[in-house]
Amino acid sequence: MAESLISELKRRNVFKVGVAYLVLAWVVVQITSIAVPALHLPNWINTAVFFFGLIGFPFALFFAWAFEITPDGIKLESGISSGDSTAALTGRRLDFIIIGLMSIALLYFIYESRFQSATALVLPTDQAEVIAQVSIKVNTNNPSISESKGTSIAVLPFVNMSSDKEQEYFSDGISEEILNVLAKIPKLQVTSRSSAFAYKDTKINISEVAKVLGVKNVLEGSVRKSGARVRITAQLINAETDKHLWSESYDRELDDIFQVQDEISAEIVDALKETLGIVLVKTVSSVQTINPKAYDLYLQGLRGLHTYTFESLDNAAAALESATDIAPGFLMARIKLAETYARQIITGSRFDWQILDKAEALIKDVLSINPNSAEAYFVRSLIIKTDRKLRNQYAKEAYRLNPNNVDIIIRHAQSNGAGMGEDNARALFKRAQKVDPLNADLPYFFAVYLVQTLQKYSEAEQTLKQAIKVNPKNTFYPFYLGQIYAQHMGKIVDAIKLAENGARLDPNDPYFPQALSVYYLSLGSGLKSLEYADKAMSINANNAEIINQKVNSLIYLGQTAKALKLINDTVADANTVYPSKQLKERFITGAIYVLIKQNKLAEAETLINQHIPKIIERINQPYPATLNDIENINGLLLLACVYQAQGQLAKAEKLVKRVKQRDESFYLTGQSRLLGIEYMNLAISSSLENNDEQTIKYLEAAIDNGYLYNWRAHLLQSPYFIDLAQRPDFMALIGRLETEMLKQIALLKQ
Repeated sequence: MAESLISELKRRNVFKVGVAYLVLAWVVVQITSIAVPALHLPNWINTAVFFFGLIGFPFALFFAWAFEITPDGIKLESGISSGDSTAALTGRRLDFIIIGLMSIALLYFIYESRFQSATALVLPTDQAEVIAQVSIKVNTNNPSISESKGTSIAVLPFVNMSSDKEQEYFSDGISEEILNVLAKIPKLQVTSRSSAFAYKDTKINISEVAKVLGVKNVLEGSVRKSGARVRITAQLINAETDKHLWSESYDRELDDIFQVQDEISAEIVDALKETLGIVLVKTVSSVQTINPKAYDLYLQGLRGLHTYTFESLDNAAAALESATDIAPGFLMARIKLAETYARQIITGSRFDWQILDKAEALIKDVLSINPNSAEAYFVRSLIIKTDRKLRNQYAKEAYRLNPNNVDIIIRHAQSNGAGMGEDNARALFKRAQKVDPLNADLPYFFAVYLVQTLQKYSEAEQTLKQAIKVNPKNTFYPFYLGQIYAQHMGKIVDAIKLAENGARLDPNDPYFPQALSVYYLSLGSGLKSLEYADKAMSINANNAEIINQKVNSLIYLGQTAKALKLINDTVADANTVYPSKQLKERFITGAIYVLIKQNKLAEAETLINQHIPKIIERINQPYPATLNDIENINGLLLLACVYQAQGQLAKAEKLVKRVKQRDESFYLTGQSRLLGIEYMNLAISSSLENNDEQTIKYLEAAIDNGYLYNWRAHLLQSPYFIDLAQRPDFMALIGRLETEMLKQIALLKQ
């Protein structure tokens, strides 16, 4: 009975129809999965195709059993005589159909496995897992880290549908602008740009993306720009149910772009109003029109700002300058231009510090028009000419106006972390991590806070190691970790290994060989230190910070004539670049040491007055006037040192009083523990007061805090500690350091 049934199923081609149906259904499902996102169709179409394909399978088998295709059409099987049956011919045709369909399936499989996987980026799930290991420990009883009510959304980068692929910056910029508008809505947690854009150019699964980013809703879409017109398509998806909550297309002139952004945000709030518990009134945008060319340049500027290289920042500045020239009332273009200027100074891509005056003027103009611009206050906090107290105030105000912007959260935590208390600062970093879970820079920023505010070096070390694991190509993380090892943890060998690896990763970065020169000088290897200093100068011959390290190496090797010539040639060269305003004053420290040792005191005084004009005027300035004024007192220290050597003690005392104001304001008030470099600064002040015992105590405290960074230059080649050289306690301190260096050298040889 069973055999006859199987034979009959074969005769009626039921098995072949089933196989053909399954292969065809698989091909259709695969094609649909590609076509639906490409055509920006609702995601439920994929579900519908699969569902109907599954339901159709038993019907296909039934029709194969009950009906037969004949030359006269489709007839019931029961009405066809065995002599008239064409089942064998139909079966042969089905064989060819199955072979054809399987060939298509095979070709698709080869394409998917070989080509598609090679070009598509892997979902950053593993990266998220690694970042999640960066544990920002918080006090769970702190009310500031309680879960906020509302809902969450990620704005994925909109797809560029323009014929010109160079228009990618435009679709990215539109996505970011919509994200920024949404981030200002109360109770709506918006994933930051860096995490959302981690999925750019990747094949994505909405639920998987939402899980990694920790959001309930996802906004995706496309942008097509043609001349002065733009078509924006957007759709809001509930990640848990895959349900489309809202979708819309907008065909507009570019000068209406702000209105479109406001409409999209209003529609999203309307779709989520039950969860958010608010209603966003749909009104005309406060900026109704914008010059299309200015907006295009603005988006080009954003791309350069986010790329964050020297070249891209220059391009961003040029684009944003043009945008503000075309549309002076375009406030966000002004804000981003000011930010670009600040970033150029911060990164060292330019050193004309007066550009910060222009940045400050731009921000003042913006705030006079819109006093509630969080972005303007954020950028103002970056303009480092302002004093520390005011800088912190700007960061705090930016956070008050927009507590959902991750850059503002981090800036507020960094600037005001010491004043708000450790629990609150950690809570802010944790919140930033929630908003920006794929941002590898967050562990770095948190590590900076741990070092500079809490002096928790071991925790900072582990945090940075995780950051390196997340992004091993970023050379700044190991560079900063090396600085922590050398300046705070006394691990010169570990710092050397990181710098050597960094130099291999980026052979065009002069700061790694410069750091190696510092580390080897600390170990007492003067020739190796000079070798690395020369290597750094071969990459960048005009950087005074790098040249200064060569000066230190030459002085250690006893080549003082060469050191003095290099100093004089450098300060006389108009092409010399000083990465920080106070560096020029620190740069001549080596020369002052050599000249005092040679008893050429008049020459030393002339050198200071020649290269630091109007230095005496600083004594009568209000203190502290600016953050730079706080730091730029190296000239006063050097002049006081020369006056003491000359026997002009009254003049020296007046300068020392000025320096003591810094110590009392920033080192000796309200701080229980200082950084090693801060103890070094206090030691210099004490030495100028001729308080040798206190000087030794401060130096010991610096060393106890792991400060081995360039210690030979700072202690043995310093004009401030010349008179301590024969003191037994100073000699004991140097002996302690030399013993530690022998241990470090032994570790290096292992």
